[in-house]
Amino acid sequence: MTTAQAGQDRTPTFTSVTRRQRDRDLSAALKAFVVGDDPSAATTSQIIEAGLAGYAVSRLTGTAAVVDERLTRARVTLAARHLTSKAVFSKLLTAWVDAGLEVLVFKGFALAEFTYPDPTWRTYSDIDVALRPPPGLDWSDLARVAAKVAVDNGFTVLGRPDVSDTFDSLFGESYHGPALIQVVHDRSQLNIDVHCRVVHNNHVEDTNVTKQAAITDAVWRDSTVVRLAGIPVRIPSLVDSALVGLVVGRSWSTDSSHLRPHDYLDLRTLYDQGLTRAALVERARALGCLRTLRLFLRRCDPMTLTLDLRAPNALTRLYFDTVHAPEHGHRTIAVRLLEARHLPRRTLTTAVQLRNVSLHLRAWRRAPPLVWPAERLPAGDGVLEREEWRLTQFAVRRAFQLCGVAHPERRPDLAAAALQYALRARGIPVERRRDTNGPTPELELRGEPLRPTVLGLRK
Repeated sequence: MTTAQAGQDRTPTFTSVTRRQRDRDLSAALKAFVVGDDPSAATTSQIIEAGLAGYAVSRLTGTAAVVDERLTRARVTLAARHLTSKAVFSKLLTAWVDAGLEVLVFKGFALAEFTYPDPTWRTYSDIDVALRPPPGLDWSDLARVAAKVAVDNGFTVLGRPDVSDTFDSLFGESYHGPALIQVVHDRSQLNIDVHCRVVHNNHVEDTNVTKQAAITDAVWRDSTVVRLAGIPVRIPSLVDSALVGLVVGRSWSTDSSHLRPHDYLDLRTLYDQGLTRAALVERARALGCLRTLRLFLRRCDPMTLTLDLRAPNALTRLYFDTVHAPEHGHRTIAVRLLEARHLPRRTLTTAVQLRNVSLHLRAWRRAPPLVWPAERLPAGDGVLEREEWRLTQFAVRRAFQLCGVAHPERRPDLAAAALQYALRARGIPVERRRDTNGPTPELELRGEPLRPTVLGLRK
């Protein structure tokens, strides 16, 4: 790579335009496929990447159309993945129930297993469950019990320091989000998000969760008991699966109201199972989210064949947040106030990292060095706190941006080297993992792998 190539990190305008046009074309194709049931509207690759292979095969079977072998293979993969996830989750569910815990499963996995006619129609990235303290336990006790059971059954636990010995966790002291813990199966890597609330607050440091807690209580109260592999588990009612799991979940979370093809299919499937518009409106009025429902249905509604898959821009998100504000608070304003609260410390830390990043950029633009600056520093024996870990990543990323590198994650070796230096300069013994070709962009602390997700590495 030449010096000019190494220093260039700006995307040409025509590429951005092409990307936006490609996104618009993809949205239109998937909408025509899902809403219009037109098998030819989207390419096979687009259907597979959207997680719609199982649905596509089912829709095409029995018609004159020839089913592409790639769709069939993708559907088999989805079926195998669901069976594996179900088996892994069922084992943990059994252990939790045996420990006296009551479990509610909701969103993607619950819909795939209990609502859709075929689980391959509904893909999901993880399994969402909610727990509530049984008599005699508080939330801290519940987290400890759930975490211990998970560890005993082959899971790694991410959570607050009192329930997780895994350093690289998103749950710092300032965390007040809806998650209780997250558990990751060691062999299959299945993620299970364990919630204390089924609705998001505006940001994870927001302590005003009275409404979210009330909605969660209502979902628990009206949930029904089903069996998964013979084990009793609760799922939300049809109306709460639609309103809370889908509408509120998509509108009030970090998804920023970006709709997906499965949102339309979820709602249509729930209607097919007996959900009515009148029940949706009545429940939304009772739970205080009628404005949210009305805005969602203007963008996604099987009754009117409406689906808008375009990603909202900043101005559109601001409008959505303004509509939601009377029911949920204004997310954009809340996040900006949070950023303002952290601004002094972030600014100071970024200023410190500017020299570090400039040093690494100069060295890298000449030629990636055989020995990076951090490797010349003593390892030290310092302790790294989770909040400090995220702040350091933020500062290094912002320093890169101020130096003209908008996307440091596209230069993982350089970004990892600068981050390692920032930590080792404070006596924290972060190491670069090595392979046969030398150091890699992967970092570890005392043998534990780190995921610099704030910096954009290993998301």
